[in-house]
Amino acid sequence: MKKTITAILLATAFASAFAAPQEVASPGFAKARQQFDAAAAGDTSARDAAIEAFQGLAAAQPGHPLLMAYEGAATAMKGRDATMPWEKMKYAEKGANMIEKALQLLGPEHDEALFNGTPESIEIRLVAANTLLALPDFMNRRTGGRRAVDAALASPAFAKAPAPVRAALYA
Repeated sequence: MKKTITAILLATAFASAFAAPQEVASPGFAKARQQFDAAAAGDTSARDAAIEAFQGLAAAQPGHPLLMAYEGAATAMKGRDATMPWEKMKYAEKGANMIEKALQLLGPEHDEALFNGTPESIEIRLVAANTLLALPDFMNRRTGGRRAVDAALASPAFAKAPAPVRAALYA
């Protein structure tokens, strides 16, 4: 009887673990995100550290769209901070291309995966919108930023996002 009850409890726990959204943030993600936030505030050494951290995380999980989006956004910041116009364009284009690729990799499974409590697809679209909409008009990336916002707002995962994330998308 005890074995039967134990087996039922284990089966129930196992099934509920797969039914609930899973937190998939890698161990180094929190530190990389802190560096990214410092870079967004203007710290150029944190920007380079964020690029390096996200490159390392992406190497461990190749093709992961969220890591690619953050690396692209940090690379675009490098363009923001460059002094020479051709350097600005090079890094801004490289970063924007990485973000566009991350958006193309999104699938239904990214609505269920959570990064720091936010559905991964929503987080990627927020990073994409913030970066692409901040680029100059002549780079023609605003349409991609608007599409990212519209897709996030239309997504069923949007309701699962924490209130600050939803507010950032509305803003």
